[in-house]
Amino acid sequence: MMKPTLALLMIVCFLTSCKEEVYYSSAKAFEEAGWSYEDIHKATFEVIDSSRTFDLFLDIEHSPLFEYQNIYCKLSTVFPSGKKTEQQLPINFADNKGMWYGKCSSSECKLRVVLQQNVAFKEPGSYTITFEQFSRKPVLEEISSIDFIIK
Repeated sequence: MMKPTLALLMIVCFLTSCKEEVYYSSAKAFEEAGWSYEDIHKATFEVIDSSRTFDLFLDIEHSPLFEYQNIYCKLSTVFPSGKKTEQQLPINFADNKGMWYGKCSSSECKLRVVLQQNVAFKEPGSYTITFEQFSRKPVLEEISSIDFIIK
């Protein structure tokens, strides 16, 4: 029979070895007013190994008082070659019954949006990705921050 301390040590080692490593993260906090048209989040990162694949996420923190079920975001990517792409990204915060998709406490909710999985950046070099809120309202009140994450 294994000693309790050895068993605990093995469990801790197993759990920490399974944790995904963050390759890149870039966060932007917004003023108390919320996410405005002027609050463009720019993330620039380097890709060295073009054969590796990554998962891309956008974490959004918002108040449980946020009044919208979904919003739109404009996502722009500038590749090392200078090529630029733009797309509109719908972000769903809640289901049709108003239940939040993210994890919420009494004061804040954290939503993880999967942008893309198993993506390979085919050109080595510097990439720049920008996020702009692209809704009908110039300021999205109750959104406090966004964080672009590559794992």
